[in-house]
Amino acid sequence: MRSYASTFELRPTLLGTIDSAGGTAVGAPIDTIGFKDVLATLVVGAASGTAINAATLIVKIQESATSAGTGALWTDITNGAVNGSFKFSTISISGTNPALQMGELYERLGDGVRLRYIRAHATAAGTNGLGPKYSVNFLLGRHYDSSLVQSAVTHPTGTAEVLSN
Repeated sequence: MRSYASTFELRPTLLGTIDSAGGTAVGAPIDTIGFKDVLATLVVGAASGTAINAATLIVKIQESATSAGTGALWTDITNGAVNGSFKFSTISISGTNPALQMGELYERLGDGVRLRYIRAHATAAGTNGLGPKYSVNFLLGRHYDSSLVQSAVTHPTGTAEVLSN
């Protein structure tokens, strides 16, 4: 039987606070080679700063053929994305104790459309002095390499037996 450790890998890409309007942060590049799927998760919690201020946080996922470089080497994932684009809904924050907000996005990998490396890109807008604290992680799954399967298990479908993937 497979274990979660041999089927999925959790890789954090970006953790931080942006406390200036127009400020940006970019996550660590994540190598997706050998995986077929990715689930990106975003968690936004407490905010630092002045309670009367308001801010928004925009987080999108970018890709590149190489892990090095910045700027033009990294592009937003919009072409061929399962849900149209690989971008979270804009998060609005007011006060320093906002409700916990979360989101997740799914995308296919290794299909000839996606490039090898992905990362998160966050931008804050609104009033200076209110910084949302957030975390972006990638859960990579479905290894290409069948040698990672520890044992095959069959499951009844009602009419036939199928090999689990």
